[in-house]
Amino acid sequence: MPRLKNVRCPACGSDFYDFCKPNCVDCGEPIRIARSVEIWTGRLVLAAILLVAVAAYRPGVSGRWILGVVAAGIFLGFVASRVIPLKLERGTPEVHRFNFLVAVLAVAFSVFVTEFMFFGVTFLLIGGKPAELQDYLDILSTPMAFLEKGFLITPSSGFLDLCGTMLGNSFIYGALILICYRTVRLGFKRGEVAQMDLSGTSVKNDED
Repeated sequence: MPRLKNVRCPACGSDFYDFCKPNCVDCGEPIRIARSVEIWTGRLVLAAILLVAVAAYRPGVSGRWILGVVAAGIFLGFVASRVIPLKLERGTPEVHRFNFLVAVLAVAFSVFVTEFMFFGVTFLLIGGKPAELQDYLDILSTPMAFLEKGFLITPSSGFLDLCGTMLGNSFIYGALILICYRTVRLGFKRGEVAQMDLSGTSVKNDED
């Protein structure tokens, strides 16, 4: 059973905590990683990633730059999880079923399957013209190519450049999808609250 030493349960003060279960193994109290730790860790990692991205940026960068920044972000996140002291608090762990990472992965998978695999293989089978090939690559490069001409995919671009540009597009589309999802969800929540208020008012009037 994996446990961490020098991390105390906020309920009973036990020195051990089992991350495989949301409850303390000694007192049974539901505990989770403190929200403040998650927020500050995320902010520090994001700031470090931005510094790396700015330092590595050169005019005319290609998709390899995006892959390098993402790899640096994964490494920095791993280092931060080992360096920043862990703090626990009482409460049930929050499970975000649809977040930014899920949105990006969903977009990246759909683009890879539909645009790259299906349409790309179809284009090769029918023997499209070079001009049509460039039009197809322009679609794969959008919208990253609008931000930097180096992200424009051409027949001479390498596989890493292709993957990096598609990943960058996935970040942009994933952020837009997540914003739309959160906006619609917030609207539904407000509608439910308003409906509950109206129901409560109606019941009160009936009693009067």
